[in-house]
Amino acid sequence: DVNFQDFQKFLCYYRGDIDQQIEVKGFLGRRKKQIVDIFERVVLLIQFQNEAYYIKKGIDPKKLNFTPGKMYLYFYKDVPKYDLELLFPNVKTWMTWKDRLMLLVPAIGAGIGIVIKVLPQISLLLLALLVSLNINPSKVPDWLSFINSQQSNAVTNNLAILVTTLSVLMVLGGFVAKQYTTYKSKKIQFQKHVTDTLFFRSMANHSAVFQLLVDVAEEEECKEVILAYYHLLISPRPLSAEELDEAVETWMHQRLNVDVDFDIQDALDKLQRLQETTSNGSVQGLVVSDRHSRSESKQSSEPTRYHAASIPDAKYIIDRLWDNAFRYNC
Repeated sequence: DVNFQDFQKFLCYYRGDIDQQIEVKGFLGRRKKQIVDIFERVVLLIQFQNEAYYIKKGIDPKKLNFTPGKMYLYFYKDVPKYDLELLFPNVKTWMTWKDRLMLLVPAIGAGIGIVIKVLPQISLLLLALLVSLNINPSKVPDWLSFINSQQSNAVTNNLAILVTTLSVLMVLGGFVAKQYTTYKSKKIQFQKHVTDTLFFRSMANHSAVFQLLVDVAEEEECKEVILAYYHLLISPRPLSAEELDEAVETWMHQRLNVDVDFDIQDALDKLQRLQETTSNGSVQGLVVSDRHSRSESKQSSEPTRYHAASIPDAKYIIDRLWDNAFRYNC
């Protein structure tokens, strides 16, 4: 459970909504496969309310596991949709009705057995209490009538009463301790699930998120450019932007089973800007269009077509661009 009123600002972005097949434990420990809806990448930005907000609610800011007024930034991977709440620092965990029943039903069953087991001892203690209060035996309730004379005589024995009392307390105390241990074990198990979700799915926190996002953006830009250059290189003829866009999207679907809306014009513009003066003095880019080689009449009726530079020319252009990227003059 997450209280969104605790936030001054809250932003959540995701990328990649996919279905993933996982194995989970089923009935009697059998493994079964289950489809889980997963976000491949999640970026979470949170700014909490200031200290006055929590003081007004009667909460000591020092006992919080976050700093009021501070902004937090997180980057996670492969997060199931039903686990999104676990990413928030102010999440409050509650037991589900299933978990409650799993604790309550065995407790009731065990409790009935224990009550039946200690009922003679309890009745003996009640009878001892009645005797100590000088209650007339004729006034003893009927539901205590099953106590035989031997037990009645035992009431006068202080040691027997003490042993009976201790045995009842030990049985009941052991039952309570067992149920409390089961509850704590269930709570620790759930907290471990939360910790595993945060630890193993975390990619970066706070300022490191910006560096990682820049790296991811640069990587995607490179993939875009390489895909466009590769399909122009293997094409036996120059391609228009529409033909190249269709070729890339078809390749992505066939190879990776992914449907994308490829931004082909952006990739072509980047490839054309990567140009350098060749050995013969001409300017050449990684991708060349026929826009300037056609007549004005053809430019108005036919789409611009592009072809890629050869591998040796591309290596020369990239090498020259890299060597001249940073110049240092004494």
